[in-house]
Amino acid sequence: MKLSVLRLLASVTLFIFIIFSISQSFGDEQPKPNATSAPPAKDSDTGISEKELPESVIKAKAEGHATSSATITETPLLEIERFVETVDKQMLDDRDASSFYDSLAYVSGVFNGGNSPGTRTQGQVSLRGFSGSSILLNGAMLPKTMPLFFDASGIDTIDFLKGSVGSVNGGETSTLGPYGLGGTVDIRSLRPFDESRTKVSLKAQFGGITQYRATSDVNAPFAEHFGGLRIVTALSLFEPFYLPEGIDRGKSLFVAPSVSWSATDVLTFHFDTTVQLLEGPSYQGIPFVQGRFLTSTDMYYGDNDSRQDYIGLTLQYSGEWQVGDKSLVKFGLSYLRCDLTRTAWSISTVKSGMTSLAYYDSVVATGMAPLSYSYMDTTSQNYFANLYYIQDVDWGATAHKFVLGTDWLKQVSHMFSKSGTTADVDIYNPVFSLPATINSMTSDSQVDRNGFLLQDQMKWNSLLVLAGVRFDIHKSSKGNEGRSWSPRLGVAYLISDSWSFYGNYSQTEAPCFGYNDASGNEITDSWKGAQYEIGVKKDLFKGVLMSVSGFKIKQENTPVGVSGSPGVYELQGETESTGAELAFSGKVTNDWLVFLSYTFTYYDNKNAAKRFDSDPPHSVSLWQTYQFSSGPVKGLKLGLGARYAASCYSTQQGQYIGDAYVVPSFVVVDFSASYPIYTNRAKQRELLLKLDVKNLLDKEYVESKRHAGDTFPGAPRSFSISLSYEF
Repeated sequence: MKLSVLRLLASVTLFIFIIFSISQSFGDEQPKPNATSAPPAKDSDTGISEKELPESVIKAKAEGHATSSATITETPLLEIERFVETVDKQMLDDRDASSFYDSLAYVSGVFNGGNSPGTRTQGQVSLRGFSGSSILLNGAMLPKTMPLFFDASGIDTIDFLKGSVGSVNGGETSTLGPYGLGGTVDIRSLRPFDESRTKVSLKAQFGGITQYRATSDVNAPFAEHFGGLRIVTALSLFEPFYLPEGIDRGKSLFVAPSVSWSATDVLTFHFDTTVQLLEGPSYQGIPFVQGRFLTSTDMYYGDNDSRQDYIGLTLQYSGEWQVGDKSLVKFGLSYLRCDLTRTAWSISTVKSGMTSLAYYDSVVATGMAPLSYSYMDTTSQNYFANLYYIQDVDWGATAHKFVLGTDWLKQVSHMFSKSGTTADVDIYNPVFSLPATINSMTSDSQVDRNGFLLQDQMKWNSLLVLAGVRFDIHKSSKGNEGRSWSPRLGVAYLISDSWSFYGNYSQTEAPCFGYNDASGNEITDSWKGAQYEIGVKKDLFKGVLMSVSGFKIKQENTPVGVSGSPGVYELQGETESTGAELAFSGKVTNDWLVFLSYTFTYYDNKNAAKRFDSDPPHSVSLWQTYQFSSGPVKGLKLGLGARYAASCYSTQQGQYIGDAYVVPSFVVVDFSASYPIYTNRAKQRELLLKLDVKNLLDKEYVESKRHAGDTFPGAPRSFSISLSYEF
């Protein structure tokens, strides 16, 4: 592990030094930037001056209502024929987000299987009822563990794409299940801009969570129209609410250097890097059965040896080449890696010879249960490369934007693990002694995917049509190959500059690797999913976007175990999800900002004996800020928000346990207030004091869950005070 750390740090240091040296050598020949006037803004996806972009794109970007995550080309959300929600840097700061994981609570209908690397769907999310959607960083898939730890300080925006995205990103195949049908989440990194700015901040948090955190954001342009260097750092010392006395607190260091380089007026390069080192206590939750936590929410199963050491590294190189007035080439290379060593304890979620219901009922009655011990040493690496050619073509009264592209993804993982189960112990006062029998195993896996994409965005007067298809070739570590097609057709009609109606059909499929048939052969046939969606979008108040959507997703041909034949599967599974979504975000006035998100999902597993909600069928997230622009408290900004989730059921490996195993609904309220105690507008300097109160009403609730025995309570009320200086 120490050798890996040295290699990673050496690679990153060399990478930054080379890029900085090259850019400085060119920068010496460039004119000095004009301190009184900024260069023309450049589009983050094309690298060209915004004055060359369509007016609708410029307006949408200025209002934060444009993205390339859903269409590859930068497109206003009003013109995209699907449901997309965006969380920007301002909202992350307003809500005092320390990690990407924190942001998942800001958008409705987004759930996960527990904030722990020990869960089956670690770092993935559930969208529109379907689990296992991976997280992207600038379009490249992150290794599954990385999103759990990824620091928020280096994030510019987060796009939540709801619904099937196979026609753009490709379907996901996994040895753990058919995943990725509900959508995806794309993190966009902070990049340099054309102004010398520095921001430093210090934060202290007390109450339910104890945390001391220091961050810095330094932006230095090389020269006018040339590019720049931006370095974001974050250092945190944290003590979770469940940590007892005598257990060491955790610490994290995050560094994110980024370089943008405009080699010519038509050629731009970006180099984005993140390095994160984290060491802290491991945690696998507590039992939540028969509608309640069995222990106090601050119960901790572990000792001072229950630790996790994490190293994360991302290296991304991308560029845009404006070949001509109507031709653009986009390309990228990414290497993403995480190393994790972890020792953890938890209540065992199974007991030999007992059903889940009988086992958990006995735990309630006796207060006794076996403990589960686990150790893992894992390395996960993703390699990603993409190339897109975009061509604008005018045919008569219609304008077309064709995209021809290809990408390659290799996912490689190695894991050594040990595990065992103790005899029954007192769950309220456990003794952590290693099990008499400990089993160990080593596993290696590799999945390759080559994708080819063809897409056309056509516009004729007020009618917009997007048609595309993607073909993927998947290869498993066993040498098997599977092929899949993912088409897409969407229509949007602009009633006016601020109204659009849309509808879409999209299909996603991917091989069911990791499951064997009756002959013992790996199944290479694909699971198949299709989505139908209709909706309306309205641009209100010249800056507030409202979106309403209704959807239906059907998935079939998924692996189902053959009764009486352990390890044997047939492709007979079928699931269906129906629902609606509402989003309302933007500035209602110059002083008042509102973000509202609502999701309803009715999920039905056709193969289950009983239909039930494993995730909340209704969820709402509301956040609003008001900043006083005049009067004695000019500059004061107040923020108030609430999160609601309806009741659902605790499960065991996704299966129904019993009627009494209900997770109650909850409402969590957050508050913030900030005030500039010093401002120098002439020199653009500001000293800001900020107060945040999380879980204002001190609500006890289930934040996320894996099994009934591995449930993660939300943190109690906490207060934080921060001081930031920008100059």
